[in-house]
Amino acid sequence: MDEYKGIILSSYITQNPTDHFELIPSIEQLENNLTGIYDELPSNFQFSADNGYSTDENTTYLEEKSLEGYISTRKTLKKRKKI
Repeated sequence: MDEYKGIILSSYITQNPTDHFELIPSIEQLENNLTGIYDELPSNFQFSADNGYSTDENTTYLEEKSLEGYISTRKTLKKRKKI
């Protein structure tokens, strides 16, 4: 979602019970949706995701694509529950 304008940039439904495997398809769909507007993602493209997306595969994908993503980690969640 474009927070400034309130526009949904991508959306889809999945049968997966967890988010682990949904980050990469979500980003790929977003890229496909934006290619009609931009030649590539804007340089200031950022996103955040909850801890369900926190996997080594997703982190590696973000690094390889040079995307700035903020993903909560399970470790952080566990620490908060103890407090």
